[in-house]
Amino acid sequence: MEALGAVSSVLAIYNQLEECGKRLHRLKHNFRIAKQEVNLLADEVYACQSLFGIFTHISRPLENRVMRLARDQQLEKTLDSQTTFAFGQIGNILLKLEPLKKRNQCQSI
Repeated sequence: MEALGAVSSVLAIYNQLEECGKRLHRLKHNFRIAKQEVNLLADEVYACQSLFGIFTHISRPLENRVMRLARDQQLEKTLDSQTTFAFGQIGNILLKLEPLKKRNQCQSI
């Protein structure tokens, strides 16, 4: 009887070791794929950095011209007045909608 128990224990341990080996093989495979994905991601980041450098180099002269034109034509003041007006209009709309909000709160109670 003890021999049967020993054989059974050995088989159980062998099955666990075999399953552990399969898991380690999957882990190795996953690491290999992850390494490839990391390399692809690094290549993509490098390409984005290169494109950003090119864009910055090309846009620098344009930025100076655009900023100069904006200062010359006082666009900041125009934009400021337009945004002030827009915020005022939004405030007026919110005031007009306030009674609807109160009415909906009363109906839900």
